[in-house]
Amino acid sequence: MRIVIVGQQAFGKAVLEAFVARGDTIAGVFAAPDKPGSRPDPLVVAAEEKKFPVYRFAKYSAPEALDALKALDADIGVMAYVLLFAPPEFCAIPKHGMIHFHPSLLPLHRGPASIPWAIILAR
Repeated sequence: MRIVIVGQQAFGKAVLEAFVARGDTIAGVFAAPDKPGSRPDPLVVAAEEKKFPVYRFAKYSAPEALDALKALDADIGVMAYVLLFAPPEFCAIPKHGMIHFHPSLLPLHRGPASIPWAIILAR
């Protein structure tokens, strides 16, 4: 299966590594651009080490982002810790759409503190 990973940081890297370990074909990786002075994104570093195509757009609604995703001819997209808005037209491009893989207890916890609140409220 041709998979596109859309995400960032350590969680995105872990998802990428899990699909690689399964033997899936990684068609490409989309990640947010680095902010000035920030550390390199672990997902991007891992993807570049494995020689996967990496795409970094400020907006996934940009025509260039849509065209790049179309060109990959992916079967499915997996969103793993995505902070950029992914519009419906972007998510509909892979043959089977996109799934959102998130470590929190969605939809109970949302937003920038979803993981801490899941831990705080765990029983």
